Amino acid sequence: MPLSDDLEKLQFARSSRRSCLVKTILESLDSADKLALENALNNLNFSGAQISRILKENNIVIGSSTVNKHRKKDCCCHVAQ
Repeated sequence: MPLSDDLEKLQFARSSRRSCLVKTILESLDSADKLALENALNNLNFSGAQISRILKENNIVIGSSTVNKHRKKDCCCHVAQ
């Protein structure tokens, strides 16, 4: 099967996850921490690496690429299902 056919299938593929790790983390936080993380995610002056580092310092393990995918709305909680 040609590459173009395989890539077209991706457009219609359903994600097996209902939400990404960022959303899962947000849902687990108390209201003050949730608001602080949402503000950080929306502030493009903070890099994904900086947010990831702060979360790891608070025993929340997440990679910067996961943070960046969520910010770009390229994660499973933003992809049409």
